[in-house]
Amino acid sequence: MIQEISLLAKDAEDNQIQNYAAWAISFLRSRWLLKNQSLHDDDSSQRISIDSTSFSPESLVWNLSLWLRDLNFEKPGDIVPVNTIATVLKCLTKAPRLPVIDWGVIVRRCMKVEEHIPHTSSSHQDPKLLREECLYFSLAHADHISPLLQFLDDLTDLPRFRRLEMNMQSVLLQYLSHLMKLFSDSRSKKLYDDLTVYFYSLSSSYLDYSSEQRSMLRMSFWKGICKCLVELISEESDSFSYVKKCIECLLTLLNLCNDGQLEFMDEWSAAIKCLVVAPKSWLDDMLQVHNTASLGEGEHVDAAKKIIIRARLCSTGCVSALELGNIKTTILSTPADGVWWNVLVEVATAVYSADNGIKKQWLLDALDTGCVTAHPSTALRFVGLLCGSCCIYMPLLIVNPTNVLSDFPVTLPSFLSSSIWDDLRNSVADKLWLLTTRIYTWAEQLTRGEGLSCYDHIHESEADNATFLANMLRSTCIAVEDHLAADKQLKLANLEAL
Repeated sequence: MIQEISLLAKDAEDNQIQNYAAWAISFLRSRWLLKNQSLHDDDSSQRISIDSTSFSPESLVWNLSLWLRDLNFEKPGDIVPVNTIATVLKCLTKAPRLPVIDWGVIVRRCMKVEEHIPHTSSSHQDPKLLREECLYFSLAHADHISPLLQFLDDLTDLPRFRRLEMNMQSVLLQYLSHLMKLFSDSRSKKLYDDLTVYFYSLSSSYLDYSSEQRSMLRMSFWKGICKCLVELISEESDSFSYVKKCIECLLTLLNLCNDGQLEFMDEWSAAIKCLVVAPKSWLDDMLQVHNTASLGEGEHVDAAKKIIIRARLCSTGCVSALELGNIKTTILSTPADGVWWNVLVEVATAVYSADNGIKKQWLLDALDTGCVTAHPSTALRFVGLLCGSCCIYMPLLIVNPTNVLSDFPVTLPSFLSSSIWDDLRNSVADKLWLLTTRIYTWAEQLTRGEGLSCYDHIHESEADNATFLANMLRSTCIAVEDHLAADKQLKLANLEAL
C-alpha cells in the first residue's frame, strides 16, 4: 500500500495530492509502530521471563541486578550509601552478560542520585564516583544493550557533554576508541567535530576551568586519540581525516612557559606518546618548520614547539636524529632567547641519545654555523650543551644560558678527550680557531669604538656579550692548542684577553 501511495504522489501534478499522500503514509507508520510496540511488549515480557530462568535465583549477577532495579531513592529512612551503589555497578561491569531489564532507566536514575539523597546525609559520600561507574558500566555493555548505547550517545552530544563534570568528560575522552567501536562512522565524525569545537571555541565552557584542569582534559583527549591510532585507525582509513584535525587542534594548545620550559609535563608526555604512533608521513608534513627569520612572534613559538616535538620523538627512537639535521641551520641561527633556549636544550638531548657519527656531525656543523651566522652565541650555546652532556663533568654542571658558555673551556676539551674524536680533533680545533678569530676581531673593534656590530654581519643584539665570548673562546683555544697548527699556536699566543 505504501508503495502504491508513493507512486501516485510521485506522478501527481497537484501538490495537494502529494500532501495527502504524506499524511496517509504518516498515519500508516504510526499505526504500524503502535502495533509493533504491542508485539514488542509481549515479546519483552516473554524474554524477561525466559531470561530470568537462565539465571539461577542464587546468582550474584541476578540478585545485584534486581537490587539495582528495585532501589527506591525516595523511600524515607531507606537511604543507600552512594559508594555501595557504585560498588554494585562496578561488579556488574565485569559480568559477561546481564538480565534483560531496563538498564537505561537504572543508569539514568543513578546519574541523578543527588536529587534523591539529601546533602546533609552522612551516606552521601561521592556522587562523582557513582557517575563514573555508570559510565564504565555503560561502556562495558553498550554493545549488546541498546538503551546504554543511547545513553552514551546522549552524553557525548556537545550540548550535554559541555554540562558534564570534568571527571566524566575525562573518562569519555580516554575511552574514545571504545566509543568509535560502538558508534557508526557518521556518529564518530560528529563526535570528533564536537570535541574540536569544545576545545577550540572561544566561547566554550571548557575555558571556565583553571589552566591545570584544562591541561588534564587535553591529556585525556591525547590518551583517547592514542588508543584510537593504535587499535582502530590507519592513515588510509576515512576516520583518520577527522582524527588528525583533532591532533592539529591539540598541538596548538600545548603550552610553553615564557622561558621556553614545557608547561604541564604530563600533557606533553601524553602528546608525545600519541604522536609516536601517528602515521610518519603525515607527522613529518605537519611538523615542517620554515625559516624563523621571516616568522612573527606567534609563529616563532609554533616553530619552537614543532622542533621540540621532533626532538622528543628523536629521543624516543621514533624519528631518526638525521631528520633534525634538515633544520639544523634554522636551529643554530635563531637568537637563543626566550623559548629558543629550550629548543637548544631539547635538540642537544636528542643528539646526545643518537649515535657517535651524528654527534660528530652536529658539533662540526655547529662550529661552522658559528663562523657565518648573525647570532654566533646560539651555535656556541648548543656546542656547550652537547659537550656538557657528554663530558665527565656533566653531573656537576648547571644548565642555563650563561653557565653553558662559561663552562665551555672545560666541557669542549673534555668532550674531545673521548676516543671517538681521535681522527677529528684537529678539524674541531681548526673550526674553533676560525670562530675565535671572527668573534675576537669583532669584539676588539667594539672595544675600540669602531662601530657597532657591522663587522661580518653579526647582529647588534650580540654586542653585549662580545668581550665575554671573545675571552671564553680564547681560553678554549688555549685548552686545545696542542691540536692547532704551529702558525695558529703562534697567533693564539699573541692574543691578549680583552
